[in-house]
Amino acid sequence: MPRLTTFTRDGLVFDVDDTGPLDGPPVVLLHGFPTDRTSWQGISALLHDAGLRTLAPDQRGYAPGARPSGRAAYVMSELVGDIVALLDAAEVDRAHVVGHDWGGGVAWSLAGSHVERVASLTALSTPHPAAMNRAFRSFDQARRSWYMGAFQIPWLPERVLSVGFEEGLRRGGLPAEAAAHYAARMAEDRALECAIGWYRALPLSRGSAHRVHAPTTYVWGSADPLPGSACRRADPGTCHRRVPLRRARRRALAARAGRAGVRGRDHRAGPVGRLTRGVAPTVRARRGAGRRRPARCRPSRRPPGGPDARRAASGPDARRG
Repeated sequence: MPRLTTFTRDGLVFDVDDTGPLDGPPVVLLHGFPTDRTSWQGISALLHDAGLRTLAPDQRGYAPGARPSGRAAYVMSELVGDIVALLDAAEVDRAHVVGHDWGGGVAWSLAGSHVERVASLTALSTPHPAAMNRAFRSFDQARRSWYMGAFQIPWLPERVLSVGFEEGLRRGGLPAEAAAHYAARMAEDRALECAIGWYRALPLSRGSAHRVHAPTTYVWGSADPLPGSACRRADPGTCHRRVPLRRARRRALAARAGRAGVRGRDHRAGPVGRLTRGVAPTVRARRGAGRRRPARCRPSRRPPGGPDARRAASGPDARRG
């Protein structure tokens, strides 16, 4: 079949980068706020070298042809439905699904509600929705996530964020070129309003905290300022093993994943999960966790995998992490 450049759902048109070998196992890459499909270009190149096909869409509110009005248009069921439509358009029955930030939330919900479409799940930064909900009971996480409540206010957050948006992205650690690109995208007509619509739809979203049975890797940077430690402590029964590697920063995740290569393979983990292994704290879902009581998470005394993975975790890159 020809390469996808766009796909449609309910009259909305989504842009998508369809790259890598067409006959390779498909990997869907879901961006977060306030980025777009280009945020995956570094990871995509590594996956292509491993023989994988990647599908990276601009999601609802980010694609210029998919910016519906009203917060009800951004409930989780609609966001998940868009990715199912992408898989259908690409004629893909099952895919490895990777998500960062809000894309991670969509990935968790897709894996829980459309089990037959997800070969593996890799979530970067974003914990399972049930874990996040439990974490909100803690003062620390409520303090970190104050902006989610602020985004419920009409029109004012867009006005405030539009002033110095690019500078704020640079201060957050993004390279100047990437910050300029994302700021320009958010300056497009209604782009920032629609991106914030994901947050405003949170009170309307229901039923997104399904148990996930797909092989899962959760990568969480210990210096990530947004999801705090309460998120991983509140993990709702999917945790198999946690490997704490200190000072891993979310803004450097993609670059360090590139240096890490595919060391210490774990056949339960997805392809991007293997790439990011050894560069950030990882929580893996145990196979069949929904059918029996999961093991309690305890810090591992040594990194998983063979001697190569252990040497990688104790090398100079890991110490700088």
